[in-house]
Parts: sequence; structure tokens; C-alpha cells
Amino acid sequence: MAQRLNLELIRLAWSLRWKRHTHLEIGKAIKRSSRQVRNYLDEKWLAEKGIGYLKYGGEQIGVPSGFLENQAWGQCQNADHSWMDDARFDGHAYIVKDVNVPTTSDWGSRLINIREVRTCRYCGYEAKPEKKRGFIIV
Repeated sequence: MAQRLNLELIRLAWSLRWKRHTHLEIGKAIKRSSRQVRNYLDEKWLAEKGIGYLKYGGEQIGVPSGFLENQAWGQCQNADHSWMDDARFDGHAYIVKDVNVPTTSDWGSRLINIREVRTCRYCGYEAKPEKKRGFIIV
């Protein structure tokens, strides 16, 4: 009976590989057979399982990622960021942060709008900020 894939074990295997550990050492560290280690480090085998390789920020290429990340990354590479409207990708493929946008009125009061900005983890694209809330300082 086949075991379910554990993405964290696969990531750990890759990080040990980058540190130049042997397959035997990796197998002992993640408590898997050498055959499973060979599969975990095989790009074709992982691609068949729906796991691919992406680059996050400062990390090196080769980080195994799940289905949502791969789907978003593929659309990002085609300059299509419509997927950022889908909440399923929050935290996986885009990051949400609040940004304060102050403006000054003619009467000297300040209006501060707080906008929600979604940033793509792959290319840095920022979706048009939506107004979350605002207040006036007199």
C-alpha cells in the first residue's frame, strides 16, 4: 500500500541534498528507504505526483511545492494574476498586508485610508489595493 506524500519530508530531503548529504544519510534522517529517497529527489517522479519546483524570494530553485503554488506560479509566468482574487491562494502564493495611505484635505484635516495590498510571492506584482477602512484626523 502506497504512503501519502509528506511535503515536509520531501523539503527536508532536498535541504539535506543541498548540504551534500548522501542518499543513505538522507534516508536515516527522514526515516525512509533509499528507494523512497531516490523518488523524493527525482523531478519526474515528483511531477507525476503534482509537486514541482519553484523559487521563493531568496531561496534557491528546487523547493518542492504543492498544487496551489504550482498553479499560481504557472499563471504568474504568463503575466496572469487573476488568481490573486481567489482566497485559496492566500499565504500560499500571495501575501496580504495593510498599507496606510494618508491624504490632506483643503481644510487641514488628514484622511487616512487603510488599504489591503496583495503581493505575488513569485514576481512581486501588487494587486490594485482595495479600501479596507478609513478615518479622519482633524
